Amino acid sequence: MVKNLRHLREIYGISQTKLAELLGLSQQSIHKYETSSTEPDITTLCMLADFFNTSVDYLVGRTPYSEIRDGGLKERLNDEDVALLSQYSDLTTHTRLCVLDLIKVFHELTATAPKPFQKGSKSRHSPRRRGQPVLAGQRDTDRRPR
Repeated sequence: MVKNLRHLREIYGISQTKLAELLGLSQQSIHKYETSSTEPDITTLCMLADFFNTSVDYLVGRTPYSEIRDGGLKERLNDEDVALLSQYSDLTTHTRLCVLDLIKVFHELTATAPKPFQKGSKSRHSPRRRGQPVLAGQRDTDRRPR
């Protein structure tokens, strides 16, 4: 039984169909693995563990925590990161998915946001075309006195 497959798939935000496509399996196989009506062979288990960057033991429920092969991630976490992960682990699955959605939105917003003022640049504000609205915190330097 692949106890944690659905949980991992939901955390990654990936559908059964997409996972099957990426791994060269059928959607029906993924569904059967998640509902325990079929057991994957060891090659498929290893492929799933590699895809989700975890252990086969976690996939099948032998260990309660994902043993992520992180390439030194644990050494890079500070106390604040550990506290945040601890709070996250106490959330329900639904709330975790909501938090992940918020993080995705935040990343999208910050990726499109204007760059902050950097020392040595000529202007603090990005140039505006005549007639564009003045944004909060932006000086209206383009208007001429009438």
